[in-house]
Amino acid sequence: MKKQQNKKLEEILTSITFLSAKYDELVKKVDTLEDKNKGLEVENKRLNDSVRQLELQVQQQAESISEIEQYSRRDCLEIRGIPMETNEETDKIVQAVGNLTDVVINPQDIS
Repeated sequence: MKKQQNKKLEEILTSITFLSAKYDELVKKVDTLEDKNKGLEVENKRLNDSVRQLELQVQQQAESISEIEQYSRRDCLEIRGIPMETNEETDKIVQAVGNLTDVVINPQDIS
């Protein structure tokens, strides 16, 4: 009977040793995964900050392009509906249209 008890006790100790080793292994894996997760969180934050900065740069460049496009069109005005005549002086036509609309147009305003 004592042999049986010793055998049972030995089996229990073997099981406890096995479970303890598995527990230690799991703790080590959890620690490794937590460290990896922290690293990924730091990288994710860095990437999100970078994306925000790039989005801001894109927005600023889009606004700059829009301003440049508007500036390039500042001298462009097309007048339609006036019949073309031979030997016409477009500068005088532009000034006449300006006078009709109460807009002062100087000769240096016409390109």
